[in-house]
Amino acid sequence: MAHEEGEFLVRIRGLVVMPDESGSLSPIGGSIRVSTSYTPEIDFSYFFTDAIAVELIAAVSKHSVKANNTALGNVDLGNTWVLPPTLLAQYHFFSDTMVSPYVGVGLNYTIFFDESGGPVVDSLSIDDAIGPAFQLGFDFQFPDSNFVFNADAKYIMISPDATAHAGGVKIDSRNFDLNPWVFGFGFGYKF
Repeated sequence: MAHEEGEFLVRIRGLVVMPDESGSLSPIGGSIRVSTSYTPEIDFSYFFTDAIAVELIAAVSKHSVKANNTALGNVDLGNTWVLPPTLLAQYHFFSDTMVSPYVGVGLNYTIFFDESGGPVVDSLSIDDAIGPAFQLGFDFQFPDSNFVFNADAKYIMISPDATAHAGGVKIDSRNFDLNPWVFGFGFGYKF
């Protein structure tokens, strides 16, 4: 049986965080590009029923931020660390079998911290952002064991404001949508 009411599940996964960004910069034009990041993650799930669970995820990732195709060419804006705690309500299908696919929907609050400017940028600041999160995944329970293998995909919709200062010029983001895809693979243990 994959999951039961009252069960706790702790997973450790490797994540690939792939921003699907869009937006423009003022006054130099161009677009913002945020790098893909690879990072470990831990999450905790509690099952209210055999099929309904809540999951809290925590991870920290580092990303480089660039401005492409601007009036000044391509500009390295700097780096930022990201802490994106996400709370998801999940529905697990076929919870009485070894493979339990699930869907989730919830809320993400992304905290940007320790921003640093690039070679020609004095400072970089990205405001925290909140937005919905959507999830598809599955748990595979190993036979006669409390261990599971897990894979999932999340889409997080956030629109932070970003500002950089370079040589007395203030550069602002316009309609900046970060919207990362987050892919996770790992193992868990049920209590």
